[in-house]
Amino acid sequence: MDFEALSLRLRAGEGSTIEWKRELPSVDRAGAILCSFANGTGGLLVVGIADDGDRVGAPDPEAAAADLREAASRLLPPQEIRIHDVLLDQTRSLVVASIAPARKPPILMWHIDGEEVAYVRDAASTRRAEKDDLRALSSAQGREPGEDDLDDDEADCLRQVVAMRH
Repeated sequence: MDFEALSLRLRAGEGSTIEWKRELPSVDRAGAILCSFANGTGGLLVVGIADDGDRVGAPDPEAAAADLREAASRLLPPQEIRIHDVLLDQTRSLVVASIAPARKPPILMWHIDGEEVAYVRDAASTRRAEKDDLRALSSAQGREPGEDDLDDDEADCLRQVVAMRH
């Protein structure tokens, strides 16, 4: 992923398929965000952007990448994430974790206390899945989301996530 492609995504702001953080939150919180993207249409977690959208760079890109890998390792069943280092300039970069939609939701996040929780996205927020959410996710098992099932923004995001795999 290069800066140009990411810039296009960032212009739209945070939403159902993108969230940014100045620095990576706890591994549990990062895992919850990745889990919610996997239970939706996929998404990007970008480290190094302030709440106001200012691109400040990740404070410690290597540590952020390691924590993102740890967060992803807690997803049940395991989901592939891709971690990209996107250069802002010679001294600053963003760390971007991309995750595709799960083939068989719901995906759960294993917390260090042993609790396993499914998360979903509501606009630009991540929340615990409720019974209705779990029912909807479970009913989608075994079928790939098609562009006919998605609104225009979701279909565009799905195409972008698929393109990132290549």
